[in-house]
Amino acid sequence: MSPTRSDPQPRTPQAVAQPNPRAERLASRRAALQAQSQRLRGELAHDLHALVPWGQRVDRVRDAWRWLTQHPALVVGATVALVVARPRTAWRWGGRLWTAWTAWQRARRWWTPGGPGTGAR
Repeated sequence: MSPTRSDPQPRTPQAVAQPNPRAERLASRRAALQAQSQRLRGELAHDLHALVPWGQRVDRVRDAWRWLTQHPALVVGATVALVVARPRTAWRWGGRLWTAWTAWQRARRWWTPGGPGTGAR
């Protein structure tokens, strides 16, 4: 059976062991890229460490919101106590909260797909 390769001489161990400049360049490039990737991962870990306090704050706000939704009677009771004890303060804060709520609702319409300015109805 004749060899199907284009080179007429069969490969010998000596021919395979000869250095291939392209393979050496690729191996060198791969090693350099792996070293760069490791350095960048270290920098990213260091930079992300600065975000830990913000993540903790977000977790605390989320936990407080969950607590409030699980204890609505306490929220209503505190609101009634505020209205009875200080009606003017209650009206002032109520107006502020209402304004913030309506602004939030308008902003959500802009952020959701199909909101104003997209042409969708």
